[in-house]
Amino acid sequence: MRPNISNCHALPGSLIIFEGPDGSGKSTQIKMLRKLLEREWKKVTISSWKNCPILGDFLKENEWLRKFDERVLPETNLFLQAADLLYRIEREVIPAMKKWNIVILDRGPQTLIVRGMMLGMSTHQLRDGLLWWRNTIYKELFDKSLTVELTINLDESLKRLKKRAMKEDTSLTRAEK
Repeated sequence: MRPNISNCHALPGSLIIFEGPDGSGKSTQIKMLRKLLEREWKKVTISSWKNCPILGDFLKENEWLRKFDERVLPETNLFLQAADLLYRIEREVIPAMKKWNIVILDRGPQTLIVRGMMLGMSTHQLRDGLLWWRNTIYKELFDKSLTVELTINLDESLKRLKKRAMKEDTSLTRAEK
C-alpha cells in the first residue's frame, strides 16, 4: 500500500526531524517535546530510527554482534538504514501527517549522509544514489520540515554511551537468568 499523495506540500501535518550524534540527547528531547505538545492537545506521532518491521530488528541485532566479521558490511548496513527510513516515511510519517499529526522523526536523511561519508561515499553517490528518493515528492516533505540538530562534546557523548551500554548489558544479563 503506497501513500496516495501527489505532493507533500499538501500534507496538513508537520514534520520535525531530530538529528545529532549518539548520546546527544535526541531521545530525551523528543520525549519532552511530545509531552509539551500533548499537553496542548496536539496529536503527536514518533517515528524511531531502525523501527521498520523486519529490517529494524535485523539492524539492532546486527549492531549487538560482538564479532565484527559476523556483521553485515557497513555499506550494506547503510542501505538497510535507508530502506528503514523510506519505509517509515511511507508507512508512518505521511499517513500521520495526513491526519494533521505532528510527526517527530528520530534521525533522518542527514544521518544517512554523515554515515555514508564516513564510509568514503561522495555527496554525489549519497544524494543521487543512496538517497535518490529525496529528489522525488519527498523532497517537498523535507523542505517543509523543521530539523533540530543537537550537538555534544565527544567526552560527554562517550560517557553517556558507556553508561547506556552498561545499563543495556545489565538488563540483558538479567533477561538471560
